[in-house]
Order: sequence, then structure tokens, then C-alpha cells
Amino acid sequence: MFSLGFIVHSSYPRSCEHKYCGLGRHCVVNHETDQGECKCLDHCKPHYKPVCGSDGKLYQNHCELHRASCLRGHRITIMHSEECFYKV
Repeated sequence: MFSLGFIVHSSYPRSCEHKYCGLGRHCVVNHETDQGECKCLDHCKPHYKPVCGSDGKLYQNHCELHRASCLRGHRITIMHSEECFYKV
């Protein structure tokens, strides 16, 4: 299918097209209801840019921090303190 010169993929889940799920989450189509639902990310891209979380833990990157926040069901924010970088 073509639309204004752009290819529109009919397999693209339209119920997720304009759904924003927030950091650490993504939209997944529930095939029973055909509706988009926000779920925690299964994994993040593997790049190392460490950040400290408000839970005192060091995360490999922003995505891993937000994913952990989603999985644990409570907010973890980025702390701009070097303390967790030097924990043993």
C-alpha cells in the first residue's frame, strides 16, 4: 500500500501507532483484544554509558535504569552524584 509516496506497512500494529508508553516501556499488541498495551522492555541496546539510580545502584545506561524501574514497579530516577560510581 502506498500513501503520499511513503510505504505504509499493513503489518504495523496501528493500535500502537500513536501510543506513548513512557521510558523503559514499549507498546505490544494484545492479539485477543487487538489493542496496544504498554509492557516493560525485554532488553536494552548494549552500550555502556553508566548512570546512578536513586536506588543507589549503578546501571549500564539510561535504558537499563528505566527498564528496572518498570520491572520493579516503582520510580527510579537518575542521580547526578558520583557516590554510586565508587561503591565497592
